[in-house]
Amino acid sequence: MSKQDEKTNTKTAITTAEKTETTKAAETPKPAELPKIEDVRKLLDVQIHRWEQLSIKIEHRERFVKTLERIKEFSAKLKQEQDKNNPDQEAFFLKLSSSESYNGRAEISVNNIDIISDFLTFISAKIKMKVAELEKDIIG
Repeated sequence: MSKQDEKTNTKTAITTAEKTETTKAAETPKPAELPKIEDVRKLLDVQIHRWEQLSIKIEHRERFVKTLERIKEFSAKLKQEQDKNNPDQEAFFLKLSSSESYNGRAEISVNNIDIISDFLTFISAKIKMKVAELEKDIIG
């Protein structure tokens, strides 16, 4: 190579290096703009609402689980009575009433142990499904 070619290559290399430096300087990102206060408040309100809904679901789940425990206890007592085969089955009643009834009188009353047992089995299954649904909502 001649000295003329070396000078040209050197000048080209220097020019290319300068261009690379200027492009790098131009490519540096600008600092991100801070979010507006209104946007942050909206996000915070959404998150607070989400946590409130989550705590309500947790509370409902706890109530359902307690109800399941009471149903299991009552079902055990009912099973003992069925095993005795006692003709006097008046000890157990299933009563349905509304809050409007005075003195808590039952509007509907069932005292057949088999029907009560079937009802408890049915309602336990429904409550378990609801608990599973709530747990899915809480976790997911």
